[in-house]
Formats: sequence, structure tokens, C-alpha cells
Amino acid sequence: MKFIPILFSRPMVLAIRFGWKTMTRRTTHDNGDTLIGYEYVTGCPTYPATWKGKSSEPYTGWAAKFSNLPLAMPRICPYGQLGDVLWVREEHYAFGWWEDIEGEFTETGKQKTQFVHTDDPAMSDIYFADTLPSFIRLSESRGSFPAWHRRPGMFMPAKYARLFLEVTAARVERIQEITEADCIAEGVTIGEYPNNLASVAFVDLWMSVNGKRSWLDNPWVWAVSFKNVEKSQNFPI
Repeated sequence: MKFIPILFSRPMVLAIRFGWKTMTRRTTHDNGDTLIGYEYVTGCPTYPATWKGKSSEPYTGWAAKFSNLPLAMPRICPYGQLGDVLWVREEHYAFGWWEDIEGEFTETGKQKTQFVHTDDPAMSDIYFADTLPSFIRLSESRGSFPAWHRRPGMFMPAKYARLFLEVTAARVERIQEITEADCIAEGVTIGEYPNNLASVAFVDLWMSVNGKRSWLDNPWVWAVSFKNVEKSQNFPI
């Protein structure tokens, strides 16, 4: 069993919490001109002769085939396999302050301040949008004074994770192969769309995250199904 971080937006976090979202799709790393496609193989020889330092053995699982390679390349889903657990990174609020960065970052103009999380035990909690107390002081600006700051999910520490998802299936397919039932399982909101079609809502969602051409390009994606599970003492986080 592996424990893998995965990032979700605030609307998708809510959809997971309410049980509406039980699937996610993420693009593969092989969407290039030489990619022929993916298929699930059984006892298939792989290329090269050694892979990750181990002698080549007959491989069972998903494999990518390329026009410039003689044999298939094994591909293990980076978002988990059956029985693995994903821990969700989500937008949150942390108590601390911003400090100026000295040196090269200041000159580039890319990053001039960094967030410093307080080490005060009384104020060291993390809050999420739906659990944030109304009486605490919030700050969206970067200043030297301590306050609660909104932070993107990519910066959320593992120890504060509140959502754990056990992978129940993982497969590769083209994004346009998604079914209406799977669009519903993606947790989209359909009330504002014609005929309440989840597929139309999903296309809008996909393009808003991945770009306007991302649907027409029809990339290969990992389609991962999951279910909510309670945090266990066996979890390493």
C-alpha cells in the first residue's frame, strides 16, 4: 500500500466530502507525437532489457507503445493502484506572517517574500474554508504582521490531511471516451447546463483547468476511481 498526495480544488473537495465525486482524470506523461497508445497487457516483454535496475521480466499491467520503440514501456499509475491511499491536498488557512527574502530572489522579482508558519502551539492549527472560525483575523495581503493567510493546497502539510481516498480502479483512456455516468462520478454540477447533461459540465470543467484546446486535443488520461476511507493508525501520516 502506498500513500500518495493529490491536489484538488475547493469545489472538488466539497464534492468528495458530500460523496458526489468518486473519480478523477489526470493527463499521462506520454502524450507525444510518437505515442501510438496504451493497452493493458499480460505477460508482455518490455523495453529496455533492464528497467529500474531490474532484469526485464514479463510484465502485466498498462503499457505505452511508441512508433520509435520496438517493445512496450510499462506504465504504473502515478495516482495509485488498487488498494493505495491518496491523501488530499486542499486550500487552507495557516497562522503566520510573510518575511522578506534576501538575495537572488529579490533581484529576479519572482519571489520577494516567503510565508513563515508560527511555532506558537496555541495558534499552530490549520483551518479549511468550511471550518474557518468567523472571529479570526484574515489577511490576503503580504505583510509583516501575523494573521491567518490563505494558502494553496500544494503547500498543505501531510499531517493536516482530512480526506483519504482508497483507489478502487485505475485505467488509461482518451479524455473524450468518458461516459455520462463517469461525468457524474467526476462530481460536476449540472443544474445550469442544458438538459442537465453532466458531460457538458465536465467538458467545461476540464477546459477551465487544462486549457481551451485540452478537450479537442483528446489526450490520454489516467481515470482513477476511489472511495472515502477513515484515517487509520496504519497510515504513515
